[in-house]
Amino acid sequence: MITLQGSPVSNYYRMVLIALIEKGFDFEEILTGPNQNPEYLSLSPMGKIPCIQVREGSLCESAAILEFLEDIQRDITLMPGGPYEKAKCRELMRMAELYIDLPARRVVLPRLMKQQVPDSDVAKAAQEVSRGFAAVARLTDFSNYLLGDQFSYADIVLYCSLALSDPLEGMLKDWSPAADTPGMADWRQRVSERHAVRAADEACQKAMPAFLAQFEDS
Repeated sequence: MITLQGSPVSNYYRMVLIALIEKGFDFEEILTGPNQNPEYLSLSPMGKIPCIQVREGSLCESAAILEFLEDIQRDITLMPGGPYEKAKCRELMRMAELYIDLPARRVVLPRLMKQQVPDSDVAKAAQEVSRGFAAVARLTDFSNYLLGDQFSYADIVLYCSLALSDPLEGMLKDWSPAADTPGMADWRQRVSERHAVRAADEACQKAMPAFLAQFEDS
């Protein structure tokens, strides 16, 4: 049995949750936010979410967790077969994280926490995210899934990364790189209809009001 710790408001938690469901694992969830409690730090040394506990011990960092899940359950694969194809999958995963998720995260999370974010920082993030979308579009035509007919970790990571770029769109006028990327809307709809993705999205929607309530004026 795998134990998954974290919160579905985290897109990295949802990446792991989707993979667990897609691959048919038996697992349980313990809901927690990032924290510095000594007990949790023994499982996730930076106190970040998600982390998992398995027979051998604990694992944190979503990329490491996803690779582990692929290695221990190969009947349902979320990575392509050949070395080059695997590398292309990892390439797309890293591009989504570094050039879409990360720059959007720098301004979106502070805004959600009711912190002031300079307009110049928002504009810079939008420029970086636009370049990220363009880079991803050079690697796929979105005709089915990102790497062809096989649903993969690349699809999971990009889909979950859009949860950070979506709020960024709301901060700006006439800026929508997702809508302006040919094929992405259909791809996104296709991914959203998968059972595992629906389950993760519903969990996020359920948990989000309590998360946002922490930052409301008392």
